[in-house]
Amino acid sequence: MRRLLGRTMGGTWSVAAPSVRGGAGAEPGARLLKSPGVRAAATDGHSSSSTSTGPAPRVVVLGGGFGGLYAAVRLEQLMWPRGMKPQVTLVDQSDRFVFKPLLYELLNGGASEEEVAPPFGQLLAPYAVRFVQ
Repeated sequence: MRRLLGRTMGGTWSVAAPSVRGGAGAEPGARLLKSPGVRAAATDGHSSSSTSTGPAPRVVVLGGGFGGLYAAVRLEQLMWPRGMKPQVTLVDQSDRFVFKPLLYELLNGGASEEEVAPPFGQLLAPYAVRFVQ
């Protein structure tokens, strides 16, 4: 299992989401949409065709802890059927992701504030995830 966060050569953190397991040629988003509850929520109860020009589905993830950050990035990375890729927004009270296991290192001078609490904007820059504080 890959880690959610990994330290890069420059000492900064990056988000690393594991790949989704699935059958050969399976699209992870399509597999997720097989769940009746998810399918109904994604389509608002209406059947959709691949030629639909309606607005893209929207997903709001509340909380930028390990689970929220991972969920937002993973949802953005999935391969969704045409017209079903959601616009993902991450909402958190703070502007920084605090990596609590490293707080001790920060207090001892072994890690910088940027390493322990990188801004969400920096972590989400490679992804099409919108951040709202």
